[in-house]
Amino acid sequence: MANYRTHVTGGILAAGLVSFAAYRHQLVPWPLLPITAAITVVGSLLPDLDSDSSHPQRIVFSLLALSLPPALIWRFEALRPERPLEWVALLALALFIRWPVLWAFRKLTVHRGIFHSLPAVVIVSGAVYHLSASEGLPPPARVAFAVAAATGYATHLILDEIWSLADWHGGRLAPRKSLGTALALWGSGPRSSLVAWLLAAAITWSVKVAHLAAASPP
Repeated sequence: MANYRTHVTGGILAAGLVSFAAYRHQLVPWPLLPITAAITVVGSLLPDLDSDSSHPQRIVFSLLALSLPPALIWRFEALRPERPLEWVALLALALFIRWPVLWAFRKLTVHRGIFHSLPAVVIVSGAVYHLSASEGLPPPARVAFAVAAATGYATHLILDEIWSLADWHGGRLAPRKSLGTALALWGSGPRSSLVAWLLAAAITWSVKVAHLAAASPP
């Protein structure tokens, strides 16, 4: 399995390719290219969220604690309390994500489970498409963001498979036992696999409906 530095390097390289392709095909205006690159890099770290001792888990949940509370309050009118209660709500949500949600996540996931699978790529890219919904963001840019997330995520899985082909650091050329567990079609159990495939199918359908609605003239 590739280490943290290798995944970051792979994510940065993938971010450069995705950003260039998005700008070359006029999917994303140049001011939004840093966001495209950032989504790719973050996507390349997401598969290791199920490892309780990993750097990506701590980084991603810290980022979620900082970014998700203001995003929720901004999107939903009902979640916009009057000042100064707004700051109390922001702090409470941030603390809730950083500790109780992280604790529950660690209890419900196992390393090299459903997060290291192909349906997870679909789920993450679809989630990014929906989360990037904004009146000022054209549909092609949302597609580019989704592709960036999928590319980063897939880069992580591919690097894990390459590192499973042999023990590159130990000098052994024999395949490791982890070979085939990253680019898998299912997770560690039938229940989680079924849920993942159903969720992947549902989010694919919802993205198709949302994209057609956004692209059609009013």
